Amino acid sequence: MTVQELVKAGFEFYGVDISGEMIGECEREFGDVLAAHFSVGRIEKLEFPNGFFDVVLCVGVVEYVDDDRVAVGEMARVVKPGGIVVVTLPNRASPYRVWQRTVYSGVRRLMRKVKGRGISAVEVVHREYSEKTFCDLLASYGLKVTDVVYYNFRVLLFPFDRMFPGLTVLLSRKMERLGRGKLRRLGTGFVVKAERM
Repeated sequence: MTVQELVKAGFEFYGVDISGEMIGECEREFGDVLAAHFSVGRIEKLEFPNGFFDVVLCVGVVEYVDDDRVAVGEMARVVKPGGIVVVTLPNRASPYRVWQRTVYSGVRRLMRKVKGRGISAVEVVHREYSEKTFCDLLASYGLKVTDVVYYNFRVLLFPFDRMFPGLTVLLSRKMERLGRGKLRRLGTGFVVKAERM
């Protein structure tokens, strides 16, 4: 999602993903771009030397790994002192996520029992975070938080967000200005920017 914009802005880009298919797709699309490099790998064991990057951008990853502490430790290791780490995370306290985690998932489990089905083996589960918990984790690895902004303001709860997708997107866009204000925690996700000390 970010390769073209970052290369155009003058960055050299290194993309790492656990999925060989995803890396293959990136190589097909950007293989002729000299400033773009891609490799299959895990965030828990990055194949880069200490202090290699000016910026580490981690989007939609930390919540899925087995050990988020190891992932944060690796990001801190590969970024230069004074460098920036940017991470996106699901907001545990958003009303939408609370609804999904409690009411919706309970109804879903009940429906599966009624239909005689167990939980699907392919169901992906991820962690959700509070701002304080994740900022404390960053600090424990020498990363000082310099900014936090919330996004994706889903005020229509499931299934209404899917029934009215246009309205869901319109409301979210109008509420984006709340990302740093008193109502910011209504956002389903947040972005943390931190500096390596």
